[in-house]
Amino acid sequence: MSESNPEGPDEEVPLDEEAYPPPDNPPGDIPEIPEVSDIPPSDPT
Repeated sequence: MSESNPEGPDEEVPLDEEAYPPPDNPPGDIPEIPEVSDIPPSDPT
């Protein structure tokens, strides 16, 4: 199939990026500012 459509494999690369763009942090890395950070630990929520 790739032979018939040279654009097939080429389009897969940009398509994948649009579906899920590369995050600033590597996969498996904890974000610098976690959502919980918004809530102070002293506040029991």
